[in-house]
Amino acid sequence: MKIVFSSLAYPELSLREVVERVDRFGFDGLELRVSDDGKHLKPELPINREALETLSSVEISDLAGYARFSSADENERRKKRKIIRNSDKNSQYLKHFRCKSAWRGIYRQ
Repeated sequence: MKIVFSSLAYPELSLREVVERVDRFGFDGLELRVSDDGKHLKPELPINREALETLSSVEISDLAGYARFSSADENERRKKRKIIRNSDKNSQYLKHFRCKSAWRGIYRQ
């Protein structure tokens, strides 16, 4: 069993600070927060070079997002579907960190 650090608990930290904590506290990997604020990782492509370099020292266990599917607002639901698609694509960019998307193959449009 591996124990990973979740960056969901620390939205105020920079990506570099999150990665430093993974190492400092001896975790096996990182659950990476994906959010529109882009603090850790934006749900957009391509992933910038600085973020990839920062993440190169840790194993990414999964990508965590903020998708609420119960919204009555069609624009909000459309936005969340875009986040899922982009998280799936981001996991392809991060695959050399052994990252997988929980949404892989579930949503297609």
